[in-house]
Amino acid sequence: MTATLILVNGHPGSGKTTLARWLGDKLGIPCLTKDLFKETLYEHLPPGDREASRALGRAAYDLAFAAAEAVLASGGSVILEAPLHREFSQQRLDAIAARDEVAMVQVLLSASPDVLQSRYLERQASGDRHEGHDAGFSVEELRAVLSRPIDAPEVANTLEIDTSDFGAVDRPFILGWVEQRLG
Repeated sequence: MTATLILVNGHPGSGKTTLARWLGDKLGIPCLTKDLFKETLYEHLPPGDREASRALGRAAYDLAFAAAEAVLASGGSVILEAPLHREFSQQRLDAIAARDEVAMVQVLLSASPDVLQSRYLERQASGDRHEGHDAGFSVEELRAVLSRPIDAPEVANTLEIDTSDFGAVDRPFILGWVEQRLG
């Protein structure tokens, strides 16, 4: 099997983590989430202001990419779950794709802004995330971000899925689509 980077991308609240972990279990490959790294960093660093949260988020992206690149370099496949924006990830993804022995696919999730906002706020209120996440982010700013389509990186093999009704998402179809591209 060709080493494959499976990107699970979309706005916060689109179901990225749920789907990525499910795919990882079904495919038997590791799933790296940006928040896994961010939460780990928060355990060792004091919570800060909004700029500190953003800096920590950038560090989490870098760590997630570095870990994914290490798995790929060893010939393994890996799932990378994060809200990947073209501006911050395209150059790095292009470098990975340039390797002859690495394939890449993207599952791009979306949902209505109302659904995304509701899921996001529910998660924030649950207490399951570190208090440093999104420090100083107003509901108005959140709504503005979630109302714009994510500027996803260009990946030739991209599957777009609407998760507004997550229960209706055809997970076996997504799994089959990914498996066909794993070779």
